[in-house]
Amino acid sequence: MRPTRDQGHPPTRASAESGPVEYSLSGKAVRCPHCAGTLFKAGEARLNTALATLLGLDWTGRSA
Repeated sequence: MRPTRDQGHPPTRASAESGPVEYSLSGKAVRCPHCAGTLFKAGEARLNTALATLLGLDWTGRSA
């Protein structure tokens, strides 16, 4: 059984490196709306705009 993260708290760096984990919110398992899976792995993405990319300012965008 994988550890469950309650209240939607993000995983710590150590747990993010150990592999996917299950999350729950108010005691209910969080499921992927596409595949109904319950295992998620933490990641990071940049929120760029077309204009920022065109001007070479991608580094100014926020990450999610």
